[in-house]
Amino acid sequence: SGYAYPPAIHVDEISLTSEKYIPVNKSVNSLPLKLVYGSLGLQRWLLMQELSTSLQMQKDAFGFSDHDIDDIRRLIGETSVWLLTVTILASLLHLLFEILAFQSDIKFWKDNKSLVGLSARAVVAELASQYVVFLYLLDSDTSVLVTIPAAAGVLIQLWKVNRAIGC
Repeated sequence: SGYAYPPAIHVDEISLTSEKYIPVNKSVNSLPLKLVYGSLGLQRWLLMQELSTSLQMQKDAFGFSDHDIDDIRRLIGETSVWLLTVTILASLLHLLFEILAFQSDIKFWKDNKSLVGLSARAVVAELASQYVVFLYLLDSDTSVLVTIPAAAGVLIQLWKVNRAIGC
């Protein structure tokens, strides 16, 4: 009289980070296997499906490294939906404020016609310190999401040095 539909099965690959991989060769006789089952809310399931697709697209389109993808997987897999939402909103606000700060800095230096009250040495010293921070971020294999704004800051500071010395 009624239709019987089996439950949807979701294999959680989001929390599968590269450090959980086990190399398989002829010397491996057995592998640990852990199966966990339970219910998953509709919102979480939809989010996991979308994020799984998004991670693959980011890796292909933007060249994200396995380390970057693992960071995102850990964030998604080990965090509640509400905390993840708050984190994403805070990150977006931080990015917005950083863009506005860059925009304001560029506008100030673009409209500035003289170096009155400004030190060219201080601008060069700031470039050196931002460049050292950028190199440290590259060396420590920091996420692309942190490295790109640091690179933008170095480029803007380089432009400011050019303006300061050219005035």
